[in-house]
Amino acid sequence: MKTIESFPIRSLYNHERFLEICIGDVTDSSSPVDILCVSAFPNDYEPLPRTVIGALDAKGISVAQLALDKALDMRSTWHCWVSKEQDREIRRILCFEHRAMVGASSSRQIGDQVGGVFRTIREIVLAKEDGNGMNGEGVLDCVRIPLLATGDQGEDRLNMLDAIIRQAYLSLAGEVPVRRVQFVLRPDAPMLNNLLVRIGQAFEKVRTEAAQLHTPVEHVFDYFISYRHDARDSVDPVVAALRTARKDLRLFIDREQLAPGNFWKADLMNGLRRSAQVLCFITDTYPESPECMDEFHASVCMNREHKHRRFLLPLDLLTTRDFATLPGSIRIVQCLKQASDEDQLPETIANRILKLAGAAPG
Repeated sequence: MKTIESFPIRSLYNHERFLEICIGDVTDSSSPVDILCVSAFPNDYEPLPRTVIGALDAKGISVAQLALDKALDMRSTWHCWVSKEQDREIRRILCFEHRAMVGASSSRQIGDQVGGVFRTIREIVLAKEDGNGMNGEGVLDCVRIPLLATGDQGEDRLNMLDAIIRQAYLSLAGEVPVRRVQFVLRPDAPMLNNLLVRIGQAFEKVRTEAAQLHTPVEHVFDYFISYRHDARDSVDPVVAALRTARKDLRLFIDREQLAPGNFWKADLMNGLRRSAQVLCFITDTYPESPECMDEFHASVCMNREHKHRRFLLPLDLLTTRDFATLPGSIRIVQCLKQASDEDQLPETIANRILKLAGAAPG
């Protein structure tokens, strides 16, 4: 496998990451691969010729067997599962179980589904208790991904390419602990030169978007509020109580701060970066929201960089959902939990938040 381009990407805290464009066999095992992404129809792992699953099978790696004992299964929300770690050069398989996409919005749908691939990668990296293969520095070295779902699954190659480049760039520009993402094209791919030109265009487009992400010099907000919109009845009273307790409190709330435009995601991430702390309201449906999990994962990554003050303050507001059913990245973080009916009063919750943050009123 040959690397033909390596784009260096500086993360928020100045860690150097790389998006590598490669041509060759994506199953090449001449060097270690922490996570290799493949795609399949749901529950269909037949090792057909000229497929990545078939090439893996020829190397003695059966995706069907790995699927029987998964380390992480996020198919209900992110269309992906991850194998347990293997004692071989290709350590884990991430399988993207493609759902058919139709209609004029198929490009948007592809982006949403590929976003699930990278959320799953972040989840397996960040959820330490689930047994990931990180090195001593807590960083994966290499994630490798081909042009997913464009063979028998029939997705548009250019739309899929754009989505992968965008999601890879934004993940690396954030604080996800992965050094390199390798995007691999087959040497016999149809219109290979056109694909390579498109990669350069896609990279420049996403770099324009990412340029709107600012490295904060000082904090503009005290708290970034991360919440699911369907839980506003639980969230809004706590926010109101916070503002009553601290008249000068500066809060970033999407519905108050985001202006209409193409780069709302960059505006949202800027709000996160410019906040002293992030308050995540973990309600029953919070993990089902891609935006909420993007915010939570980014907050976990940023929390690793805050040596002297806790950046992430998750608030357990579950009502019917069992805590054990939450994604591992949430379970491993100590949540501010309400233990009694009295503790669930908005004023009580607000005061506990402020005390935990070292900013109690008065």
